[in-house]
Amino acid sequence: MERPASPQTLLIMGGSQGAHQINLQMLAALEFLREWRQQLNIIHLTGLADVDLVKNGYAQADFPATVMAFTPDVAAYMAQAHLVVCRAGASTLAELTALGRAAILVPYPYAANQHQEKNARWLSEAQAAYLLANQDLTGAGLAALIKELLDNPVKLADMESRCHSLARLEAAATMVAECQRLITSTTPKELD
Repeated sequence: MERPASPQTLLIMGGSQGAHQINLQMLAALEFLREWRQQLNIIHLTGLADVDLVKNGYAQADFPATVMAFTPDVAAYMAQAHLVVCRAGASTLAELTALGRAAILVPYPYAANQHQEKNARWLSEAQAAYLLANQDLTGAGLAALIKELLDNPVKLADMESRCHSLARLEAAATMVAECQRLITSTTPKELD
């Protein structure tokens, strides 16, 4: 599907459970994005707990948005996006890199061994995404970063290119081949 140049699509998502802090700060960001109201196509995946809160927040701000708790079609929505605001789990990063999408990554601060921060740092250091620590996430700061990126199509295109260059599209096939190699190399005696 061809991604239209305008309006620019902003995808906000926190994973299947949503991300309460991202949801709240995106609503707070609307005040600072008012002049972009007609230029943005916002798709916001909230998680089940915040869907009504977020729908009401957009309605009160008189800001058009498509708000859903969750969708199994994340890749289709991500393919439409010019910018994604999301957590930094491994599956999300795999989708971002496979599609080559620029992102503002807000790692879940309580992830085991800080793995989401490490994931986000990997893309950030490659200049393929921005890392925004959860404790630094504010509506004003998020809005400023969104505007800075969406206002600079050359930078966005560069981030997308860098992001896509990190994709490991053959990862699943490599894992299957390695599993098959291990299974066929195991002798019957080792299976007992």
